[in-house]
This record gives sequence, structure tokens and C-alpha cells, in this order.
Amino acid sequence: MIKALSYLGIKSTLKDDWAAFATKILGMQLIDKAGGTSIFRMDNQAQRLF
Repeated sequence: MIKALSYLGIKSTLKDDWAAFATKILGMQLIDKAGGTSIFRMDNQAQRLF
């Protein structure tokens, strides 16, 4: 059983689809797209999904 999760990393060729899911469905904020990696957050932590 997972009790806590701090961050999640996903490797995919469907970056635009993941960005749409993270922002439109999960309500996350896209904070960076440098170096081919998209970074999202949902609270005051630097990142939660990359």
C-alpha cells in the first residue's frame, strides 16, 4: 500500500499529451520545459511530476 508519494517521473514520447493531462485534468502548473523535460507542480514544492 502506498502511503505517501513525493514526486513522479514519467518517460514518454507523448509529451504534449502528458502536459495536457497534467494541466487540464490534474490541475498542475507547468513550470519548466528546459532540456526536453517538462516539469509540473501542484503546491509549493519545486516539482511533483517530471
